[in-house]
Amino acid sequence: GVGARTTLTTEMVKEDNDVPVPKWLRDCQGIHDKGHDRALRDGNVKSFEEWEETALIWRAFAFAYALHDGQYRKSGAPYIIHPIAVASLIRELGGDPRMIAAGFLHDVVEDTNVTSREIGEMFGAEVRRLVEGVTNLSKVDFCNREDFQAENFRKMLNSMAQDIRVIIIK
Repeated sequence: GVGARTTLTTEMVKEDNDVPVPKWLRDCQGIHDKGHDRALRDGNVKSFEEWEETALIWRAFAFAYALHDGQYRKSGAPYIIHPIAVASLIRELGGDPRMIAAGFLHDVVEDTNVTSREIGEMFGAEVRRLVEGVTNLSKVDFCNREDFQAENFRKMLNSMAQDIRVIIIK
């Protein structure tokens, strides 16, 4: 599947001078790359669960990085800078690892051929629900006052009712 074509190596990120990867994310990469046993032994994590959560964040970044490769913002900057900024903000606001992962993945379903089902298979049901909520919220038309009526309001409320964290990620 999808995971096989989006393997990210440390070298790929190091070679990409256009993408500033924050220290906290590099730390996630190092912990992920060490593996659970070594990260525990070295004191990088206190439990298998903590290692899994750190690895989830790195895998979400790696997946988004690979899928957004070659995409650029209107400014000409690599698109991945936006998901990095979103995930970093979520982290600063105290978001949990699944929210941070969804921050990296929030545009993947809209901008690539990856389905929300594949997101769920790779990152779990909770991340899938968050990404779906952001995708549904993105369909709400905030620009046109006449169109912002019952249907758009219903979509927004439905996304929020599923998981209020969707609003933070968006």
